[in-house]
Amino acid sequence: MEDEIAATKDLEFKVLLSEDLAKLKSKRERYAWAGALRAFRKLCKETGIDPKSLFPTLDDLKGYISEALSTYRREHEWIIEEGFD
Repeated sequence: MEDEIAATKDLEFKVLLSEDLAKLKSKRERYAWAGALRAFRKLCKETGIDPKSLFPTLDDLKGYISEALSTYRREHEWIIEEGFD
């Protein structure tokens, strides 16, 4: 989709494509966050670990997940850039 945005000369169409791309990226980000939270809850349930002992505040948990997702994204950027995802 980014190639289409770069290739089009129609400014209005370019804006629409950019909005669609932003929505798609946002959806993927929400899906990744939801998956991370589900995995964390499952791990805590299966192991009996108290989530508060690992992350005393919600901000602590958010920070950890954010860093993990950012690391994953950086490690797999070439796959995304090449369109293999």
